[in-house]
Amino acid sequence: MADPSMAQEILCALKRRIAAIDRPHSPAEEAARVATGAAGLDAALGGGIEQAALCEIRAAQSRDGGAATGFALGLASLAMRGRKAPLLWIGTASGFRETGFPYAEGLRFAVGPEDLLLAEARKPLDALWIAAEAAGLAGLAAVVIEIEGNPACLDLTATRRLQRGAHAGGRPVFLLRLAAQGQPTAAPLRLGVGPAPAPPREVFGQPLAGTIGGSAFTVTLEKCRANPGRQFILEWNCNERRFQERLRQAADPVVVVPASFERPDPAQPLRSGMEKRRKAG
Repeated sequence: MADPSMAQEILCALKRRIAAIDRPHSPAEEAARVATGAAGLDAALGGGIEQAALCEIRAAQSRDGGAATGFALGLASLAMRGRKAPLLWIGTASGFRETGFPYAEGLRFAVGPEDLLLAEARKPLDALWIAAEAAGLAGLAAVVIEIEGNPACLDLTATRRLQRGAHAGGRPVFLLRLAAQGQPTAAPLRLGVGPAPAPPREVFGQPLAGTIGGSAFTVTLEKCRANPGRQFILEWNCNERRFQERLRQAADPVVVVPASFERPDPAQPLRSGMEKRRKAG
């Protein structure tokens, strides 16, 4: 039987190690951030996305996967600025069959296809292992790992490895979760991402009616040390390759609260002619 004092010492050592992984960052470390370009979001995040940390990007529904993927690609392209190194995108075989591989022409709005490395794993556990190993490689600018749903292997232990690897390697690791419910992870930042109505295209500084402009995203700070719960509408500027914030107007059609359902439709208003006949009768 193990010595109780030895077991207590091992337990204390494990607690110290976990605390070191999850410790708050020093002011010097806090300064190493990637600005998104959206002033309101950057201010809420203390200057932007942490350069050497795990960032979780979550889409609650499958239909929001395109928006979450595009947003993750935009953040990754910002992290790649000034680095002559590629982006590693990791996914599973089933995930790529469901959502498809990144499309080269679409990638040009954020990164060059020649700057992207793809890694296809058989299952989520293998994808997490690849991401943890790749996070510490000096030859990469950033790592994106795409996971669908809530697999059992995506737990605190696995995400702590990703956080530790990002911190040691000095580069961001983006955990892209599609059609996933919220769960505890070691990521200091979790962003809920969904689509937002695209603005009209501008010609000579004026909106052109009936046209579709750049991609737009609804971004919610689901887990954030300073400003949890805040929500932003962001647009991707493909010319300057950065995000910009859209100030929400009263007529903005973005739905914040889901509309009620399984209720009877309201009565339709009577036509003016029918109303006159009814009054005459």
